[in-house]
Amino acid sequence: MQEEILFISLQEIIKKAKKIASIAPADSEFQNKELIGPIEAYLFGNMIRNFDINLAREEVLQEFKISKEEAKKISTRFRKLFKTSISILKDEDNMNSIREDDYKQFKNELKKISDNAFKLLCGLEELVEYDRCLETLNKFKNEVKKLGKTFKIKKDDDNLRITVSWE
Repeated sequence: MQEEILFISLQEIIKKAKKIASIAPADSEFQNKELIGPIEAYLFGNMIRNFDINLAREEVLQEFKISKEEAKKISTRFRKLFKTSISILKDEDNMNSIREDDYKQFKNELKKISDNAFKLLCGLEELVEYDRCLETLNKFKNEVKKLGKTFKIKKDDDNLRITVSWE
């Protein structure tokens, strides 16, 4: 189904990230920046980008009873975030720029500005199975902590040799 595309692609990305995590150093900074950050940016960037696209569609504004003035106010208020969501999906330089906290803040601020626009976002979340995506992401965050290799240095009994390995 078309609606499951985000969930399916998220699963594929996580599957590849697990392979990387299993051979990479067990370092929380690396895991956070190089594995979790880009996946969060992909999920939340997609949600924000889809909201932005739908906010520009006349039939959506009518369906959710969002005035053009409200839409303009929202577009102005979140202009930088909308631009960031576009760049995330185009290149890798911004892959840590939208995290879960940013998305939560966006939702909270949007609700304060417009109940109807918030309903649009909630409708999009339901359509793409956002809760299922978020559950999958959170499961990955917990699993990735257990993955990775630890750097070990071991002295032999005679203290003449040192063994260095990844375990």
